[in-house]
Amino acid sequence: MIEKETISVIIPTHNRSNLLIRAIQSVLRQTMEVNEIIVVSDGSTDETDTVMANLSHTDERIKYICYYPGINGNHARNICCVRILYFIFG
Repeated sequence: MIEKETISVIIPTHNRSNLLIRAIQSVLRQTMEVNEIIVVSDGSTDETDTVMANLSHTDERIKYICYYPGINGNHARNICCVRILYFIFG
């Protein structure tokens, strides 16, 4: 039996709360269904925490990871790669 593909999307962010809703909606509108959307905040000091608290309550596929202080965008992307077998960064 062939297992269904698991698709995870990682969205690294830093002080871009104004773009998160649009980015997540774009992912959800894709033709292939995603199993999870992981937003990783690299020490954001804007409204990212508030925006993500609201979004993660609307869809259980949306996960949020944040850490302080910020390290860099590479760390934000790589923090999720431990549990994913195949991944592509666009």
